Amino acid sequence: MKLTVLILLLAYVPLFILLAYLTNYWRRNRKSEKAKEKVYPDLSERLPEKPRMLSDESPDNCEFDNLKEKLLDLFEREKIFLNSDIRINEVASRLYTNKTYLSKVIRLKTNKNFCQLVHFYRVREAIRLYADNPDLTISELGKMVGFNSMTTFNTAFGRNTGYTPAEWCKEYRKTLQNGEKESRKKQRLLLIKGNSHLKIMISRKRQGVSYEEHFSKMEEVIVKKKLYLDSGFSRSQLAREVGSNRTYVTKALKSQGVGFYDYLNRFRLERAKQLLSDGENSTMLMEEVACSSGFSSVRVMNFYMVQSEGFTASQYRKKILKQ
Repeated sequence: MKLTVLILLLAYVPLFILLAYLTNYWRRNRKSEKAKEKVYPDLSERLPEKPRMLSDESPDNCEFDNLKEKLLDLFEREKIFLNSDIRINEVASRLYTNKTYLSKVIRLKTNKNFCQLVHFYRVREAIRLYADNPDLTISELGKMVGFNSMTTFNTAFGRNTGYTPAEWCKEYRKTLQNGEKESRKKQRLLLIKGNSHLKIMISRKRQGVSYEEHFSKMEEVIVKKKLYLDSGFSRSQLAREVGSNRTYVTKALKSQGVGFYDYLNRFRLERAKQLLSDGENSTMLMEEVACSSGFSSVRVMNFYMVQSEGFTASQYRKKILKQ
């Protein structure tokens, strides 16, 4: 019996000692955790706030607008974007400002960065040049407007028009060819029928109607018949409408310092502004506005809207309807 008791004591005593040790260890850890929970909130409350790295303060909108006008004047009149080595630092220096401030104005007023703005103007100029001279190659066109890389030219052209330069030029040539074919067919029919309209057209050419008079006639016909609402309206079609030829139309437009598509899109842009300013059209989709105004796409409409107003079409509508 004594032996049994001794064995039990030897078996359970170590267990009691181990249990006591574990209990003591747990209590010490618990006190430590409570101490941490008490101390850390106090420390965190005393940490200083991180200072703001950028200020939300901005100059008056008038300053932004003035700088934007000066910048666009350099682009529109001097065409500084044609310089393949153009840098924002140089432009900022000419405008008596700095790179950071100019970048901010461009971003806020055009929704583009400096590089995108330069590409925007280069693509527009490339379209104008090709419309006036369809014999230019894509490579020549890119170099003429300031692109050093064909890859960059293709990318920029696609972002601003939805086409690659080759695709756009191909479509443009098709339009010219179709227009010329229709013109030749119509002239043959007029000759067969003895229609006097062709004779009048020839006599006008011989009389040497001035470019200014011709331009006024074109504008009158375009506005009266709203020809600009046809997104596929071509130079050849305009020539037939005014009893002239494509070359003379081009020269008449050049005499006023404007290209054919830029000229048509002025009327389309005004039409788009009218639709966007009408509260009854507030639910009209941008695709519908572009189509109803004669633009081939929303992208093209936004191109000219930003150029004119500094806003996309949707931003322009929000601004007008808020007033």
